[in-house]
Amino acid sequence: MSRWTGLVTVSLGTWQLLDTSPVLQPTISNFDVIHISGDTAQLNGDFTTSARDWCLSVCESSRACAMVTLDPGQVGTRCVLYPDTHTCGHSLRGQDCRVLLREPAQALYLRTDPTLLESHPGLTSVLLPGRGLLLGENRETLVGTEWRRVSRYLGVPYAAAPTGAARFSPPAPLNWTGQWNATNYRPSCLQPGHVKAHYSTVSEDCLFLNVFVPKNIAGDSSVLLFFHNSGAEYGDESGSQIDGSWLAAIGNIIVVTASYRVG
Repeated sequence: MSRWTGLVTVSLGTWQLLDTSPVLQPTISNFDVIHISGDTAQLNGDFTTSARDWCLSVCESSRACAMVTLDPGQVGTRCVLYPDTHTCGHSLRGQDCRVLLREPAQALYLRTDPTLLESHPGLTSVLLPGRGLLLGENRETLVGTEWRRVSRYLGVPYAAAPTGAARFSPPAPLNWTGQWNATNYRPSCLQPGHVKAHYSTVSEDCLFLNVFVPKNIAGDSSVLLFFHNSGAEYGDESGSQIDGSWLAAIGNIIVVTASYRVG
């Protein structure tokens, strides 16, 4: 249990005060409550600010905490700490995301620390032992009349770039460590054929995987690995890539597509 001291400094640069209308969902069960009380003489602007900073600092100490609501009252300040409770729907205007809260509050703060991927509904990550953190993104995929979430890890290297002296050599391992941004497609391999290539979308440095993982995938799930030789026009960054999101969602399997060199 955290002890109130009132002496906490929080950088509001990593928090966003949301001006939005949340959706009340009383059945939410994953939350924590902090109530900071004070006598009448204490309940001024400074007390409210100190109580806010204390609640935000408690949230920052947990990677699972993404949002904090504050509700100053006559006997103190009530804070509720939530994980990411965003829910997304779709309409003719596109994707519409709202925040679910258990109870109403006067203020809602969203954690925007870039190292906390749980606070961003569009981002996800996976830790690769011996490598580091692989950053991906979540996308909603329409299957019939139902929208299903699929995590996409795009442009994941499976070998070193076959360029220069390695141009005609077998693929060699790539030992990357730290953090890899897998939120966008990498160039495809230029293949023989009659297609017209836009050279911003193809490259000799092209040995990448795209991984599509459906939400709530079970352990020991099936994996479909597809090596393809695209015959499509290379019109944009994804024009020569196969999007495995739909197949992953409908089959509840992990789909992996790989770019490769012919010859």
